[in-house]
Amino acid sequence: MNKRKLAYNAIKNQQQSSWIDDPFQLGTYVIKGFKPVDNAQALENYAQELISIYAKYTYDYCEISLSDIPEDEQFELARLYIDAHGRELTECVNGDDFTIENDFTCALLAMLKDNCKELREHFAQVTCNNILIFYHKALQELLDNSCVNYLNLINNEQGRYAHQDLDSGEIVWGKF
Repeated sequence: MNKRKLAYNAIKNQQQSSWIDDPFQLGTYVIKGFKPVDNAQALENYAQELISIYAKYTYDYCEISLSDIPEDEQFELARLYIDAHGRELTECVNGDDFTIENDFTCALLAMLKDNCKELREHFAQVTCNNILIFYHKALQELLDNSCVNYLNLINNEQGRYAHQDLDSGEIVWGKF
């Protein structure tokens, strides 16, 4: 009897301690209107964050290249892009080389022949690089669009508004 009661109390205390680890007590309350971020919004938010950190911009100019971003953050951007676009991976692992003797196939076959740490790491690196190669254009377009959105946001916060010059057709920022 005593052992059973001690075991019950131990289990009960373990369950309670897990709730103590939740400092905001999100598990105990229902937050009205709370909606988790979907994959497309997570991608857009991350792209905006990268723009705010790595882009070159002035009040009328914003530019970033995918190569300006560190490799680990490029991989995260690609991961979010894949997640937001249906997780289709059949072609992207080949990069831009769809021949039988491409890097992906060779690295895969080498790893299957000798499953050692070095070959697994090489396979993972080849796969990640090929994914970046395959999605480079799409990721660059995403960054370009995020640059435009970021530039609009920053300028609007500073009281500037865009208008199109009637003579040249260019977008001009100014305080009106």
